[in-house]
Amino acid sequence: MSESEQSENIRLLLVEEGEALLDVVAAHLARVCPEWQTVIVSSREEAVSCLRQRPFHLLLLNLTSADRGVAWLEEVGRMEPPPARVILADTALRERVVSSPPVAHRFLPKPCRLDVLEETLRGVLKIREGMHSRPGLERLCCEMEVLPVLPALYLELVDELDSPRGSLVRAASIAARDPALAARLLQLANSPLFLSGAPVVSVERAAVKLGATILRTVALASQLFEQLPLPGFSLDAFWMRAQRVAAMAVRVVRAEGGSAEQQQIAGSAGLLRGFGQLLLLANLGEEYFSLLRQAEESGISLVRLEEERWGASHPQLGALLLALWGVPWPVVEGVDGHWQEGDPSPVAVAVQIAEALVTESGGGPAIEGSLGSLLPDVVPERLNALRELLKEVV
Repeated sequence: MSESEQSENIRLLLVEEGEALLDVVAAHLARVCPEWQTVIVSSREEAVSCLRQRPFHLLLLNLTSADRGVAWLEEVGRMEPPPARVILADTALRERVVSSPPVAHRFLPKPCRLDVLEETLRGVLKIREGMHSRPGLERLCCEMEVLPVLPALYLELVDELDSPRGSLVRAASIAARDPALAARLLQLANSPLFLSGAPVVSVERAAVKLGATILRTVALASQLFEQLPLPGFSLDAFWMRAQRVAAMAVRVVRAEGGSAEQQQIAGSAGLLRGFGQLLLLANLGEEYFSLLRQAEESGISLVRLEEERWGASHPQLGALLLALWGVPWPVVEGVDGHWQEGDPSPVAVAVQIAEALVTESGGGPAIEGSLGSLLPDVVPERLNALRELLKEVV
């Protein structure tokens, strides 16, 4: 959080329409976040009046009807400064609003646990601060006219996994309804990233083997990637490269003594690391293809070229959209480790090392040049050990 926001209380506006739900939310936040200033209003008109009188950092809307909802949220988003927006809605309303242009930072299902809601609000504050500290990223995001929407099947799967009585087996049965997703899960469960023992032949076994974090990541990636118009671009090749980055990231974390959870996070971040590239290709077309060719021909890091042109990079863009869609925060930080001030997390570094090694193995820039800032104490022995690890995932 910025110094200016640390020096003043967070102001949260709760917009209630015909239900007594947000009184409970306000009471909970008063206990766990006493430094937050919370105001409850009973109509959208009253909310606009409050926002015009003074700025609020966050707006939480208990959505009971989609009528005028999208237009109203767009109006709120045009205010200066706009509040971060979180929407509580039942499944039917959520799907209607999620399929509209991006008007909110997060959508949460009703009923929603108070601790989940609190964590979501804190995460959205991080997103807001990350956007404001990166004007280049804000400008680049505004150029993204083609954005995928969260698929209903993914939302259903996440609801199952996040439920207190959630089951991997039931989540697998949801995933199995999409043949393409089922194929991706089986492919990944039998890949060098996870293959051990007998081959995996059912989606249920694949889900149990991959775990909840990887399962939801593959569901998101598989369905989002297919939505983007990418003529002349091989999604299969992109997916195979993403798998190699994920597999290598897991091995780097494991070699550094990371926990099983950190390995899951690294694998998920590795699979999603290139998502921002797909967004740029779908929206900027030949302009971005030319930048890819320049990186390949010059040996200059693609991220460096992106930052020189737009003031932002594809990992930052991808991380922003993933954060808005509610991807677990450790995975977001693994995709782009620079949301918060200070050094990136060990998982984020592992993912960047993995990507550099995979790029190097395909004829791209040597790892010594591309990772100097991440591995200032690198020695040839360590690099050679990492390259040996990469052979396991070819």
